[in-house]
Amino acid sequence: INELNPTIDRPDMYVDQRDYRVPLWESINKGAPPNGVQPFRFPKFNASSGLVGPHTEGVEPVAGAFTTTDQTVTPAALSGKATLTREVWDMGGNPAVSTLVYNQMRRGYREGLETATAAFLNTLTAAADIALGVGVVNAALQAAWDAAIADLQFIRGYDFDMFAVENVLYKAFVAAVDTSGKKLYAQINPSDANSRSTQRFRTLDLAGVEGVPSWALPSTAGALNNSWLYDRSTVWGWAT
Repeated sequence: INELNPTIDRPDMYVDQRDYRVPLWESINKGAPPNGVQPFRFPKFNASSGLVGPHTEGVEPVAGAFTTTDQTVTPAALSGKATLTREVWDMGGNPAVSTLVYNQMRRGYREGLETATAAFLNTLTAAADIALGVGVVNAALQAAWDAAIADLQFIRGYDFDMFAVENVLYKAFVAAVDTSGKKLYAQINPSDANSRSTQRFRTLDLAGVEGVPSWALPSTAGALNNSWLYDRSTVWGWAT
């Protein structure tokens, strides 16, 4: 009697592709471009000198110098296209079909923003390198990181609050132990530790800096890979 017990379709239980997290984009997203698709620019400090110095009573100070520059942002397109055939509609396809396709487009768009952010960061030739060493692990890795964070306190005015970490380095932090085997980045009852990890190692507290795993950053075992430490307030991205 199998004909009396037909297979029932349950479109309401559609299993969609899971979303990636997009930590890079979320950390720099400043909303929509202020001028639509048109380029826009904003002023920036360039240099100053001699604006303040020792003063002698009755002697006119020497004039100082102050100059500015600007930066132009030219929006670029991230687009896609999909076509539903007439037969799809005729065979019972309904607006839900186009919605599923459109949802996938939106997912691809968000992932495109994330990979574009990673690609942009890797073009920043003026960024200063922090060398933690090649193949450094465990206590040596923690010591190198702590020393780097201490050095950053002497960098003018920046609050380095975002650390996007590629796969190899992130797992090295997670696996780090001291000479007794104690976890250096523990997630359960850490004690006498400068750092710790959240549940399921979703993020790392690295001497007060939030370490966020990034799938979009290139990562090759045994190679030199870039992770990025920056001040969220100084790295801007716009999209609509």
